[in-house]
Amino acid sequence: MEKSFANIDVLLKQRADKIPVLIKVAEKVVTHQNELFIQLTQLRSGYLARRKTEEKV
Repeated sequence: MEKSFANIDVLLKQRADKIPVLIKVAEKVVTHQNELFIQLTQLRSGYLARRKTEEKV
């Protein structure tokens, strides 16, 4: 019975040790998404500006 609890403790510790790594991965994903949305917004704004210019001609 004690061995079973010891095994559970080991597994819980292993999972807890992964939390900082998961946080770093999540932060990188958020940073990437922010950069992507900024780039998409700039591209869309440029496209719409060119489209308005072409419509006036």
